Order: sequence, then structure tokens, then C-alpha cells
Amino acid sequence: MESPNIHFPVPYSFEKKIFEAYDAEFQKVQNPDDWVCIMDGDILFFQSNFGHIIQGHLEKYPDTGIFTCYTNRIGNPVQLWSDKAKRIDSIKYHFRIAKDLEAKNTGMSTEHKARIAGFLMVIKKSTWDAIRDRIAQKCQGQMILGVDYLIADTVMEYRYSIRRMEDLYVFHYRRMSDSGKERGLV
Repeated sequence: MESPNIHFPVPYSFEKKIFEAYDAEFQKVQNPDDWVCIMDGDILFFQSNFGHIIQGHLEKYPDTGIFTCYTNRIGNPVQLWSDKAKRIDSIKYHFRIAKDLEAKNTGMSTEHKARIAGFLMVIKKSTWDAIRDRIAQKCQGQMILGVDYLIADTVMEYRYSIRRMEDLYVFHYRRMSDSGKERGLV
């Protein structure tokens, strides 16, 4: 059997059917031991070794349902680094947070019993296959908003864990300006 890989797609749907876009990415993966790191198009990694950081967590906790990380802008307190980080748009400020978290929390993760937002979700192909039909059922009629929470709810319903990687931080542009709202994208 081949060694597990991590795939890093940025799913997109012109029809705003994000579940279908996520599922299409998982269907491209053949090895059930591979992982898929689903990312929003408006996130930025500060750590050039982000793949190695993620890989370390996957090796340590291979039965995890979803891995996520900290960010600067999200409505979910489980993933929000701080309220202050929401308001600061300096890339240098966020770079320092990422480097500090990596230095202080190398290899650490925390299990959470709460749903997570989907700006970054790392899910094993075999886990997706196990829960895919239930997610598809829940997502009927859903467009973009709420699909991530339905995925997290299903992961917990199937008794998989959700872990936040304590040493990984991404910049999330989400609604930093009103331009997305004006164009109906958020």
C-alpha cells in the first residue's frame, strides 16, 4: 500500500454549491489513508513548513475526524486567536503570531467538542467516505454558508474527534472589507 499523502485543494463552485466542490476534491483521492486539507481561497499560511506541521499532527492523531487551526477573523471562538487579531490588518503582526505559536506549541493540539468553521479543514479520505452520504443528505439545498458546520456536526455525530493544531495559524481575509458583501459573495 502506498504511503499517505496530504492534498491541498482550494474548492470553488460557480453555482455556490460548496459541498459538491468539497466532494469533488475527495473523489479525486484514491488512497483511503490520504488526507485532504480543504482551504478557503482567502487564507494565507505564514509558515512555509505548513505541510510538515500538519503532517506531524496527522501522524500523531491518525484517527481524528477533522483538524483545524487558529485564525484572525472568524465568528467561531474555538478557532479565533483573539478579538484584537480581528482588528489588525498588519501582515507583520499576524506573521509574528504564527511564528510565536509554532515556537511555543510545536506538535500540540487540543480536542474540541464544538463545531468548527471551514476556512481550513483537514479530513482523511476514509473518514469522508464514511460520513459522506450523511453530509450530502444534510446539505441538500445548502449553498455555501453552513456547510462547514454540517460537516463538523456529522463528524461529531459519527464520534470522530475535532482537533485544533495549536502551532498553526493562518490569516483569514474574511469580510475585512465590505467588497465581498457588496458583490453577494458572503
